[in-house]
Amino acid sequence: DILKDAAVQADEVIQKAEKSRKILLAEIESKINSAAAERAQELVQLNLPEKYREEVHRIWARDVINSGFGNMERIHLAEDVAKIEVVSAFALIDAEKKEILQKINKVLNKEVSLKEEVDPKLIAGIVVKAGSLVFDGSLLNKMKEKMRGGE
Repeated sequence: DILKDAAVQADEVIQKAEKSRKILLAEIESKINSAAAERAQELVQLNLPEKYREEVHRIWARDVINSGFGNMERIHLAEDVAKIEVVSAFALIDAEKKEILQKINKVLNKEVSLKEEVDPKLIAGIVVKAGSLVFDGSLLNKMKEKMRGGE
């Protein structure tokens, strides 16, 4: 009986150790992927001239603005959302701001204001924050998704 109990306890310890090993490996992989994405972002910023980064940003942002808000129509936002925040890799041009506001106002069926912030770490594209929802259409986010194995 003592040997059987010891064997059962040993199996339990082995199962717990295996579970802990898998959790640790997943955490390590996540940290490696995050660090790799940050390093890739740094390398793009250091090696690609600003002129080209901005050109890529304009193309990327245009695509996000043209197609990225389709999913938002299916999401219900809190009624008290009065302002959206748009973070972009480069300052938005007036036409981009206007188009973003028009699309968001149409989706929300009300007028909201736009607060803009520039974050060069995004590399290209925009991130739209409306209430507690975030729509990340940045190249940095796409790189992170790919590193996590996403589409």
